[in-house]
Amino acid sequence: MRRQSDWRDPEGDSSDDEPAPLSTIPLTPRSPSYRITRSRSSEAFRLPSPESFDRPYTVDSDHDVIRLVSYRGSPLSDRPYDLDDHFETLRYLPSSNYQNLNITRGFDSGSSSTESYNSYPEAKSQSDDPYSDTRPLLPRNIPRKWPKPKYVKGLAKEGRGLGLGGKWTIHKWCLIVSVTTVLLYGIAGMAIAVLTWFRAWDHADVMYVADYDVLLLLTLTSSLLLLTSLLGLTSTLLNSRPFLAYYTLLLFPCFISLLSIGYTSYKRSTFSLDRKLNLAWSQWYTPLGRLLIQDSLRCCGYYNPIHEATSSTRCYSRSPLPGCKGKLFRFEKDNLTTIWSAVFSLVPLHIINIFVALVCANHVTKRFGKGIMPKKYWLKVEDVVLMRREKGLGETWIGVVRPGMTRAGLSSGMFREDKEERRPLLGE
Repeated sequence: MRRQSDWRDPEGDSSDDEPAPLSTIPLTPRSPSYRITRSRSSEAFRLPSPESFDRPYTVDSDHDVIRLVSYRGSPLSDRPYDLDDHFETLRYLPSSNYQNLNITRGFDSGSSSTESYNSYPEAKSQSDDPYSDTRPLLPRNIPRKWPKPKYVKGLAKEGRGLGLGGKWTIHKWCLIVSVTTVLLYGIAGMAIAVLTWFRAWDHADVMYVADYDVLLLLTLTSSLLLLTSLLGLTSTLLNSRPFLAYYTLLLFPCFISLLSIGYTSYKRSTFSLDRKLNLAWSQWYTPLGRLLIQDSLRCCGYYNPIHEATSSTRCYSRSPLPGCKGKLFRFEKDNLTTIWSAVFSLVPLHIINIFVALVCANHVTKRFGKGIMPKKYWLKVEDVVLMRREKGLGETWIGVVRPGMTRAGLSSGMFREDKEERRPLLGE
């Protein structure tokens, strides 16, 4: 720290009779930074806090000054400095910053000894590290309680090596298989519904007219299954536990929709199907609906051509075509039986998928809970003191703490928080 008696006027010689002008000292402590800008004020005037060493180490480069963090503590003569700690800090700097660096003791490079950074063997070994440009500025004496920091390049390789013993857990593989099965029978149901809506298979018109409610339920259920499976697949691949919770919740409406399709088709095909078809032909079907059934099944009327038939080029009073009762009954029996059998066969599989989602959704990764470090593992002042005792440094380091609240004196016109520290300097 320069003393005020050593101050010289840059434009001319200062007279001994003239008092040295007072310099402005920042009252707010500077933030601990590894990189500061070179300026005359930063070199001439510094904070009034004592430094760790009488001649602190600095690193001079072409455009800026990299100053190591200094600690406030005990007298300088009782503090042994460790050059390895400074090199440990420097080796985490990007490689572009220490190619031409010189480590200098003091601010005056002409009167101090200089050592080349590249001559340090540990620095040379670290310069070949591909992650040297991305490592954080961390001292090596951080306690082992802290987790190992991850780097950007390391996170980019997170998804590689996908195997049972690789990055994915067995719970994630079970989720992938489960979500894939939901996606498959969702696609199958949607394909059948779309083909029926567009009349792309034989007798699709009959199902469109006679089983319109079942077709509508099939479409809605397939859409819900597709939405749920896509959400589950995306959440599993992205390891998103909140969205996996939504996926698990949506599996229950899908289950209810599947049961509604199976129950409706089973009840219709099992209990008095012929009477239901007779009532529907007489009261529920429109003339256009009867015409679609007649053209698809190649029949005319319900019992015969003169019984509630819709006239067309093929169906008239003396048409040789038979009635539609027998053909419609057989088609409905086979179609509804196929639907409820397929749906009820998917119910056990869907229950298994719900169970897998409930068990594995919170274990898609090996992280426990929300990934927050438990409180007993937080870094404390006692941990740092114990660490320094183990290294043999003793009670030589005291951390910088927030200054307490101080009431300004009534006699002084302006309060200066560094008044006591500047009093010896003014006395000189």
